[in-house]
Amino acid sequence: MLPPSQPTGEFSLAAIDLNDCAQGAWEAIIDRDQLLATRARLVGAKPIHNGTARRWLLSGIAVCSVCGKTVRSARGITHPTARRSDGSKAPSKTYHSNRCIDGHFHRNGAVIDELIEEICIARLAEPDAVTSFPNPDDGVDVAKLHAQRSAAQGRRDALIAMVSDGTHHSR
Repeated sequence: MLPPSQPTGEFSLAAIDLNDCAQGAWEAIIDRDQLLATRARLVGAKPIHNGTARRWLLSGIAVCSVCGKTVRSARGITHPTARRSDGSKAPSKTYHSNRCIDGHFHRNGAVIDELIEEICIARLAEPDAVTSFPNPDDGVDVAKLHAQRSAAQGRRDALIAMVSDGTHHSR
């Protein structure tokens, strides 16, 4: 399912109404019940990470080929030389980068992220991609989750109705 677009920098998983999502042109990897169960676990959950460890694709996952330590995200800064006709330099710019924490390399992260995205998309487009994902029985009771979601939606709708018609009294 493809969610409707959201403004850049304002992504909210909770704001996506699954009824507004478009059906993809490919076979689903998970069914709707699994999607709802997973979404219920993720929406409102505080991320378990420190800083930007997973903001970029390889940060904290890739390792340096020299020392074996994990790659981290960093901010690179361009240092332009005087090449303009008037002898002035272009302004410095900052960019996302990947680096070894011991300094063995420092590379433009956007280029690397783009390559990794292309590789992942190509792999997921293969007919056997679904076999790459384990299907553990994690004991999730999908029917119970549906019932809990329906109950919560009913309580929310009742509260909205009370507030909108003025029957809600604060203490």
